[in-house]
Amino acid sequence: MNANRKSIKFDPTIPKKLREAKFFLGHMRMESARSTQPDREHFEFYLSAFLSAARSVTDFFEKRNQKAWWSQWRANRSPDDLQLLNQMTKQRDNEVHEEGADVAHRIEDVPLSKIETPSALHAADAPSFGEPWGEVQVGLKVYYFTLGGKTVNVIETCRRYVGLLECAVAEFSKA
Repeated sequence: MNANRKSIKFDPTIPKKLREAKFFLGHMRMESARSTQPDREHFEFYLSAFLSAARSVTDFFEKRNQKAWWSQWRANRSPDDLQLLNQMTKQRDNEVHEEGADVAHRIEDVPLSKIETPSALHAADAPSFGEPWGEVQVGLKVYYFTLGGKTVNVIETCRRYVGLLECAVAEFSKA
């Protein structure tokens, strides 16, 4: 496997594509934290870019003479991780070649302290009304994938996916 690995130089665009996926994930997180307007499409644009950048990473392993290494790496993953890798590839393919990723959203009440903001003043610093009213909540658009028949949060799923890709790139660069 190492001899096969040495036959091709590690493409420096792969870590860059991983950083690009993380960049768009960051934008998705910020957009979802302030997405109170049901008609905004920014989140979907960032998701599309995220899926394409992330797919470039797996594409490197699948199509550039790294199949043996990729197969071995995948063999050491859990069934949940393998399902995630396969389902995210399917989401990207649906986004690019079909009618879009399988994404839905709901308006949900989110505690103000859980909202991420780009400013130094975090929402958690807002005054609390205390009992009996509890913490102030804001209605935000929360996005969900349907993966393997289950409904899962898009942000959490994309974070997990990035973690797998980071692991693959780090292990490949050390091999």
